[in-house]
Amino acid sequence: MDQWARLLRRSKEKTKEGLQRLQPWAWTLKRIGGQFGAGTESYFSLLRFLLLLNLLASVLMACMTLLPTWLEGAPPGPPGLNTSSPCGFYNPHSQGLVTFDTQLFNLLSGEGYLEWSPLFYGFYPPRPHLAVTYLCWAFAVGLICLLFILHRSVAPAPLTP
Repeated sequence: MDQWARLLRRSKEKTKEGLQRLQPWAWTLKRIGGQFGAGTESYFSLLRFLLLLNLLASVLMACMTLLPTWLEGAPPGPPGLNTSSPCGFYNPHSQGLVTFDTQLFNLLSGEGYLEWSPLFYGFYPPRPHLAVTYLCWAFAVGLICLLFILHRSVAPAPLTP
């Protein structure tokens, strides 16, 4: 029994060491701490944590909005010429030569080719509770981020020899 406890403790320590080696910029942060002090090191460590938290939130939001659309099948394209619409016909793809200024404006305003891409809200097919889904996932990702922040602020700082 004692042998299993030692083996479990060793495997936990090895796993912890392996995870610490995978942390990005760990050596750089250690060097910053050695040159400029622990306060500066903790500041950059916080920035690293916030960057990783932002990446996690972005990946979660992208997965939760794109995954249901991809599972439903091919998304709809722009409306055809014969489609009757209260707004009339609209072709998001401009014909002929388009200037760089127009392309940049379309990119920043979400017009043109972006209107029928997954980045645009109107791209998604009508689903019964799409707006509620967006709000729930935004709330869920915010809650997950809050839990990570609380966990980081409550967790004891690792002791470095």
